This record gives sequence, C-alpha cells and structure tokens, in this order.
Amino acid sequence: LPSRQSYPTVDTLYSNDVRDLTVDDLIDHANTFLQQLKHPSVKINTDLSRLYVSESWTGIVNSNGVEGFQKGNALQGNFFCVPREGTKVGSFISEIIFTRDPRSLDLVQTGQDIRKKAIRNLDVKTLSSIDSDIVIFSPESITSPIGVVIAMAVAADQVQQNRSMWKDRLVDQVAVEEFNFIDEPHNPESGMAAKVFDDEGTKTQDTHII
Repeated sequence: LPSRQSYPTVDTLYSNDVRDLTVDDLIDHANTFLQQLKHPSVKINTDLSRLYVSESWTGIVNSNGVEGFQKGNALQGNFFCVPREGTKVGSFISEIIFTRDPRSLDLVQTGQDIRKKAIRNLDVKTLSSIDSDIVIFSPESITSPIGVVIAMAVAADQVQQNRSMWKDRLVDQVAVEEFNFIDEPHNPESGMAAKVFDDEGTKTQDTHII
C-alpha cells in the first residue's frame, strides 16, 4: 500500500453548474436535440439514447495513514441513432458528449451533425477489400477499438498476468512515430476517469504511455 502523501488539488473536476441542473433542464436539452433530427422522409430512431448527469464521490483510507477524498460530476450524453427511410434501414450512428460546462453544450449542432450522418448512412456500401496502406478513422473511434486495445496492453493486471502484447517492450517502438498516447488524469476533459489519486491511493500524474 502507498504511504501517506499529499494530493494535488484539481477544482475543475466538480462543477456547480452541473450540480444545479434540474430534471426540467435535461428535458429541455433533450427536446432541443430531438428537434434537430426531424426530416421529411427519414425517421431517426433514438430509443437507446440518453442524456444524464453523473456524479461520483471516492474516499480511500489505509493503515499507512493515507486519507484521500475526491468528487466529480459531468453532463453526459450517449446517442445511438438508427436511420430509416421507408423499408430501407441504415447503419447506426453512435455519438458521445461529455462536459463539465453546460454552457458549452451545443445540442443544436450535435443533432444536426447526427442527422447528416444518418442520411449519409442510408447508402453505406460494404467493401470486400481495401487496396491501400492508409486507413482513416473518425475522431470518436479512438475509444473503440483503438483505445480498448491500448488499455488492455498497458493495464498492470494484463502485464502481471503475462497477457499484454507489450510486456517487456518498454524501450521498443510499438506504433508509428507520429502516434502519442498520454494519460492526463487531471485534465477535466478526461471524462469521469479524471482523478487525483488511483484506486490504491497513489497520487496521479501525467504519464507518457506511447
């Protein structure tokens, strides 16, 4: 277990503006978003979508004198939308929003962007092969599958259980030189994973993983 230590103060992980959001506020935001999905011929199903406030509180105390407490909150949205035009059904669109500043939320633009993607996805074509050395991912694809693969490769449990593809490769090149992967636990935009100490009570810091 870690010994007693001081933790950094990161005030931006908890927002009073998020705390003060009411159910009526969330309903208004949701209605604003849904209005943007209306189209004369395309119906966009959003049954699995949600807009919500999340809040977490963590305390850790151990016999070495460690005492740490932290809390965080955020306004989040998970939008899972499927377009349909007559008998034609398009591929789904998945969109995630995360903010600790409700004033920065632009659900009008988010809804309009999803509507454009939905209409485009009605005419998706399946490719049997790609004759190219370059694959372009959309920005949100870093979380899945790319982010999941990296997380599994660098997780301590995976390394200790000898299941990591990067075990014992601390000084090896594992990706193209242009690719960097940095853990920023104090960045308020790091999602609900932002924290000042880890599960064992060791203070967190920026870590250059790749």
